[in-house]
Amino acid sequence: MKYLSALFFAIIVYSISLQAQVSVIPKPNELKYTEGNFNFSKGLDVKVIRGDDGTKRLQKQLTDFIKNKKINIVPFGATAISLNLAQTTELPADGYSMMITPNSVAITSSGNTGLFYGLQTLFQLMKSDSVKSIPCLEIKDIPAYAYRGMHLDVVHHFFGIDVIKQYLDAMAKLKLNQFHWQLADAKKWRLELKSDTTLTDKENYYTQEQIKDVVKYAQERFINIVPEVKFPVGTDSLYDIKKITDEVTALFSGNYFHAGNGFTDKATLQLLIAKNKKIIGTDNLVSDKTVLLSYKNSKNGISAAAKGKDVIMAPRQLCSFDYYQDWDDEKKSFDMTFLPLDKSYTFSPAGKIKDNKTLQHILGGEAYVSTEFIKNAETLEYQIFPRLVAFAECVWTNKSRKNFADFERRLKTQQNFFFKEKEMPKIDMVRIKPKK
Repeated sequence: MKYLSALFFAIIVYSISLQAQVSVIPKPNELKYTEGNFNFSKGLDVKVIRGDDGTKRLQKQLTDFIKNKKINIVPFGATAISLNLAQTTELPADGYSMMITPNSVAITSSGNTGLFYGLQTLFQLMKSDSVKSIPCLEIKDIPAYAYRGMHLDVVHHFFGIDVIKQYLDAMAKLKLNQFHWQLADAKKWRLELKSDTTLTDKENYYTQEQIKDVVKYAQERFINIVPEVKFPVGTDSLYDIKKITDEVTALFSGNYFHAGNGFTDKATLQLLIAKNKKIIGTDNLVSDKTVLLSYKNSKNGISAAAKGKDVIMAPRQLCSFDYYQDWDDEKKSFDMTFLPLDKSYTFSPAGKIKDNKTLQHILGGEAYVSTEFIKNAETLEYQIFPRLVAFAECVWTNKSRKNFADFERRLKTQQNFFFKEKEMPKIDMVRIKPKK
């Protein structure tokens, strides 16, 4: 009996030690430990089993990552990492499988998006510079929701291209795929217009070349830019709405276009629909063909989904990252509420919905970052992290697999992985606050 108790205890300790090594965020939806470790202390090979030009670019990203880790590339070596773009009905284009054995790591998907997400998982597993081995695993990972977004308002306060790219990098590592970029409202435009120079802000704005650069940068990270632009009213003779619409939509190749809150101009709406744009409205369904972003609360979104309308959930009580996250933080608006990390982790786009027809219309969720009270990049970073990391798990990982204590353990291991340029604020009880 004592022997069995000791054996049982040893198995538990071994299991805990294995899990301590695997600190992936978002948590994979299927993960199984197998025997042994993949040891790459003597170097490894990187190869493509099947693929296209996009797969070869991913191979280069993997090779660069390995070289930066001071790991030798050994062609035809005994250990190898392989990418396989395979035709399979088991994995959608944004899902992946990963098989780690003592001699190999094989990442498989039906699309390069899935292979890219598999690499983000592998990079976290290989994060340590000192440890040259990872446990053998079998992973099958398919996102819980198709739309996994982050909103950033640059109208109230402007942030340069370098800051935008830093957040796109963080989104890519977190497997987020929609960047809702609030560029213009009724009072201020942050993008260059050549057809009408009177709309663009005179001090801080993005040139069209900068916009194109960001769109390309996002595409390389499998992120779609969702521009939010509040157009002038179409009946206003001061503006040529068709020219403005043509010019703005030409900059953004994605399907989604956010038309702001309270968008009602039918003429501009028809112009956007004619360009095959899926129009998003915050708390407002402007037509049968638009998507609702449910921000004020979840009830509006649930009601719309039950009526067969597509919905993106972003209830401000759980997704508004301008809200204060520490009791000592200043409450800058009457509407603000307390949103600590553990509360933000409770977000679920589907909530308690059980009706399958309604669930089909919940596209996913979005983290919302208004910058009315955020005046610099340091404060922006403080407000977003680490809550964005928690949010990412809420929209990727199935609700049944989520556990805050486990998430917190993984976050402490990976907290500086998602924002490389600057050290992320510490997540312990005492947080580093930005200078005023």
